[in-house]
Amino acid sequence: MGLKLWMVIPVLAGGIFASGPVRAQEISHVQFQFDNQNQQILITYDFYDPRETASDVMVQASHDQGKTWSLFPAPSTLSGDVLGVKPGKEKSIVWKVGDGWGGLSPDSFQVRLMLVTSSASSAAAPDPTAEATREAGLEEKENQAELDQSKKLPPTLAGKDGAVLVLIPAGYFTMGSPKGEGDGDQHPAHKVWVSSFYMDRTLVTFDQYDHFCDVTGRQKPVDGFTSYSFKVQSPHWGRGKRPVLNLTWKEADGYCRWAGGRLPTEAEWEKAARGGTETPYFWGKDAGPAVDYAWYAGDSRYKTWPVGELKPNLYGLYDIVGNLWQWVSDWYGSDYYANSPDRNPTGPAEGKLKVLRGGSFANGDDCLRVAYRSSWDADKEDGEETMGHLREHGCRCVSPVLP
Repeated sequence: MGLKLWMVIPVLAGGIFASGPVRAQEISHVQFQFDNQNQQILITYDFYDPRETASDVMVQASHDQGKTWSLFPAPSTLSGDVLGVKPGKEKSIVWKVGDGWGGLSPDSFQVRLMLVTSSASSAAAPDPTAEATREAGLEEKENQAELDQSKKLPPTLAGKDGAVLVLIPAGYFTMGSPKGEGDGDQHPAHKVWVSSFYMDRTLVTFDQYDHFCDVTGRQKPVDGFTSYSFKVQSPHWGRGKRPVLNLTWKEADGYCRWAGGRLPTEAEWEKAARGGTETPYFWGKDAGPAVDYAWYAGDSRYKTWPVGELKPNLYGLYDIVGNLWQWVSDWYGSDYYANSPDRNPTGPAEGKLKVLRGGSFANGDDCLRVAYRSSWDADKEDGEETMGHLREHGCRCVSPVLP
């Protein structure tokens, strides 16, 4: 399916712009309205075509007054007059923005619409195969646009909390473990598209989290572990550049939101951890070189270590496995992979446990495999513990490029 770009129309809040000479097809009177309560944007337009040909409409947006056009809504977030649109007035599209809502402002937002020749232009009943083919073509073009945009993005960003964030470019990767490898919840291995995002180069440190506590008045976590079941208190390991541990999921989520980002999805975490590789460990097939990349039971002397002291993966991420388990945003589902979406999956809609990834200083090398999954109760608060579990839970934050 060929993309026919008849008209590109930038629109500011409340404004309508003329677009030059009239073509055979024309989109006009494009406007948008922010719906803050539902975190969605309503886009309205008129569509003229003397041939009465149905067309598809692609949406592209800018958050910086048209300097960059980096926002490509996923097809699943759009409803209304998007596919097989017949000519007429007062057409409308609803874009359910979701996660990226906080980064958008009507003062700097612009949108442009692109027409795509639709195979649904005949009067015959819609053909499911043609519909699927058309949607696949739109997705392919959306993917290519994201890949092109990734090449223009800076390789790193500075976070509000002083963190350095590393660009993880858009693309497909194989999520999970192949047959004969890993536990049942890592199957089936499946192909997933993840849009570009930025991830903290290191785990969140005590320096960063202590500052957060000072600013917000929260209680600071201890720099060691307490095993309430066995009445054992570890020595103080030190704060500073060591990764902050003893975090509940709610505390990790609250920190990342305060820092201007969020916790990664499980798919984002695994794509970042793999660093473009397809092997069980991001450094290769065998666990042998783990001592060069990860603090785990084989080299940690059963304590955490300052971040960034070992080798990074190919994306430049330090301690992406080992040192501490890392919270992600997803609810845990042991069978989620069997029905997971293939584009930017976000996990089950609800649950009791939240996913942890990466293994820690207390675990063996099996937990360092990039497909390894663990989970923990999202409602556990400080001081609560089950079966002597040590609270070797930390986090790193991400900042999405696309909402």
